[in-house]
Parts: sequence; structure tokens; C-alpha cells
Amino acid sequence: LKELVLPFGTSSQPTTTQSIQSGDIEVVLDLSETVSKSEYGAAIAEAGFNAAIVSLEPKNGGDAIQLINPPDDQADTFFGKGITYGLYTLQAQLSYQSDNQSIINLAASKEIEIKNNQETVTVLLDKVIAEG
Repeated sequence: LKELVLPFGTSSQPTTTQSIQSGDIEVVLDLSETVSKSEYGAAIAEAGFNAAIVSLEPKNGGDAIQLINPPDDQADTFFGKGITYGLYTLQAQLSYQSDNQSIINLAASKEIEIKNNQETVTVLLDKVIAEG
């Protein structure tokens, strides 16, 4: 005889399975108007955004989720698959080395909510001002 395992529940309290909802996200990087119109804006756009690091940090705690870089160097869209619905802080960082060898650091941060099967978010990178 094989054992038969039945779900535990009663007629007034049925067994329910809670499925965790998740969706996919596309994050499109672009330059802020200030950076775009600057002396190095065109060069940064030409170099592309593939070297950027884009991540989601859950607002309720937990590990940050790094998004997948685009396969093409000049592409601007990063991808995340199966991201649990919820509130996140989206962070993007990119360093660009200009022709005169100076490093230009760009960053952006945005509060977002993933609540649909497919989300698309555009983030504008701005120059990071060194403190101190």
C-alpha cells in the first residue's frame, strides 16, 4: 500500500497556496540633459552604456539584484527576469574615461515599484560631484 498525502484543510478553511508574483524589468539608461549637452556628452553616448552597473535594492531588505548588461556595447537597455513584485531602489553607475584620461563618474538612483508582468523604466545618468 502506498501512502497518500492530502493537503491539510477543512471545509471552512481550504488549503491555499500563495504564489509569489514576479515580473520582468527593462531599464533604459540615458544621459541627463546637463551631461548630454556637456563637452563629453556625445562621446559618452557614442561609447555606450554596456559598462554600467545597474541594480535593484529591495526596500524591505535583502540582497541587491544586479541586472543583465546588454550584449551590444552601445546598447542602453538592462534586463531583469523574475523580479518579485515590490518596492525597490534602482541604482545605476557608469565611469567613462575621456580622451584626456580624466575619469567621469555618472550615477542615478530612482525609487520604483514592480507590480506588473513587464515593467520598463528610463533612468537619466548625471555627473557625480566629488565631495570634500
